[in-house]
Amino acid sequence: MHNRFQLLLRLQDFRRRMRRWQRIDRTAAGDANTAAEVCAALRNLALVASQEGFGAFSSLCLRLAERAEPWQRQHAVPASALGQLDTWMEAAERCMRQPSNRFLAARLVQQLNAVEWQIALSEREREAFISEMVDQIA
Repeated sequence: MHNRFQLLLRLQDFRRRMRRWQRIDRTAAGDANTAAEVCAALRNLALVASQEGFGAFSSLCLRLAERAEPWQRQHAVPASALGQLDTWMEAAERCMRQPSNRFLAARLVQQLNAVEWQIALSEREREAFISEMVDQIA
């Protein structure tokens, strides 16, 4: 049985920080420090997920971290991206709380196909992630 506890704690901590960033700057983008923190937090989530045996979730976090890397070069995080990331983290937290719920896993994976993320997962990739997540977490 995998330990979801550490992963849930990291997800909750990350969401608290995102809400703080959103309150600080609602209109434009977070600064360079915010961009670096977002990338580091996503990589940290991926590391913890991998260590706890959640390889599929770790891979999803790394894909998000890749999408967030340009924010570091631009020294800004779009406010819309913080909101979208918060929505994804909320779905991830629900997924970890209800590990056998295939619908929640599918919703989490499907959110990465949003136009704003520019992460195009094929139907086969999505299904593989969903199946692996449900199998690993359950």
